[in-house]
Amino acid sequence: GTTLMRVMEQLRMEHAEHLLGDATLSVREVARRTGFADASSFIRAFKRATGRTPAENR
Repeated sequence: GTTLMRVMEQLRMEHAEHLLGDATLSVREVARRTGFADASSFIRAFKRATGRTPAENR
């Protein structure tokens, strides 16, 4: 089965995808709202989880 951590990470990325739909929010702000310390950490995690960068997702 899927671990709790994996489910939580998946939900976090789904929330990030939703926030990225708001063009008024910067990637840095989306990172902050989804609990990342900085934008670069968020970008790496997002790409690992989705196969695309936040900019490509927009």
